[in-house]
Amino acid sequence: MSKIRVKENKSDNKDRACDIVDKAAESARMRACTSIFGQNSLYSKKAKDAKEYKESGKTSELLEIDSRVYGITLDQAASNIIEKSRLLENKICLIEEKRLSSKRDIEDNKSNVFDIAKSAKKEIDDVE
Repeated sequence: MSKIRVKENKSDNKDRACDIVDKAAESARMRACTSIFGQNSLYSKKAKDAKEYKESGKTSELLEIDSRVYGITLDQAASNIIEKSRLLENKICLIEEKRLSSKRDIEDNKSNVFDIAKSAKKEIDDVE
């Protein structure tokens, strides 16, 4: 019985290198947001409610809970929530920019695609 040897081509290596970058970005997004099921939608709802409060003065139960628990005004609670949301969005944008630029570099490169992926993974992991 003869062995069939499948030669890996550069396209396979590029795909695997891109997968490394995608997985690193997903992991970083999970750390930045939360890995707890449903918690991210709660944060999104609180940010939406806080913005609505700032625009129209309409409050929500979630905003009132933050105000009560932390002993701050509704305005302070809304400002805190909006600031946290802004910081999270900035992190996610940095991660996405690095993910896309690294994948472009991998696609454009003829060799060293795993070096690019390794470097990108480290840079993505370091996003604070």
